[in-house]
Amino acid sequence: MAAAGATTAQRDLSPPLRRGRERFLIVRLAGKEFAIEAIRILAAMQMRTLRLQPLEWAPGWKHFVELQGRLAPVYCPNQAMGVPERPIGPRTCLVLIGSENGAQEPEFALQVDSVSRYEELSAARVRHQAGEGRSIRLGHKWRPVLPLKAIARYWAERGWSERSPTTS
Repeated sequence: MAAAGATTAQRDLSPPLRRGRERFLIVRLAGKEFAIEAIRILAAMQMRTLRLQPLEWAPGWKHFVELQGRLAPVYCPNQAMGVPERPIGPRTCLVLIGSENGAQEPEFALQVDSVSRYEELSAARVRHQAGEGRSIRLGHKWRPVLPLKAIARYWAERGWSERSPTTS
């Protein structure tokens, strides 16, 4: 018997986005704050309970994670963002990133030291700088936005399409 008020449809419980504003997830890497475009985030979870498979590919690509029978590559952006990499700890999180077309399957995952908060910002607090990418203003400082398009392009250029785990 289902609990009273239970529904099978998934609901978005976040308040509607106000016009001219963008949402970002604020994460920490080596004690510094960075932003991720919230529209591409499918989920965030602690890494300590996940089974990771090693991946030795290019700098930053550290693991594969199996989620619901599918593999997703895990990218650790520390080196690319100029901060030291830290070992996986109790607050280390995996942020699942969906594709730009809105598919609900993760395109890849980001390994971050911790997740801080969501921010909804006006267009005046978001800037685009040629060669430097996007950044957002939090308080009196500008924080870099992680370049999700460039990270996703890495796998697209290599023809990554196999997302089923191999059985041995």
